[in-house]
Amino acid sequence: RTMSRTIITHGSTQMMVGAMLFMGGETLHYFAMALTIGILFSIYSSVLVASPILMWLGVSREDFIKPEKVEAEEVLP
Repeated sequence: RTMSRTIITHGSTQMMVGAMLFMGGETLHYFAMALTIGILFSIYSSVLVASPILMWLGVSREDFIKPEKVEAEEVLP
């Protein structure tokens, strides 16, 4: 799920930046190029750097799930 979310997020962002790159004119051209480079580096960082580091540290999905609260039974006097 994480990989598909990463690809969808970066893909939709890149489509908007691509529109700025091709239709924005000369003014937005270099700004859109800088954003494209940033998006590529963020994909690299999130997929190829952060994931292996989390695996190396032994962090799993269960570590992020909050435990369910156990409701105490009412004690009647």
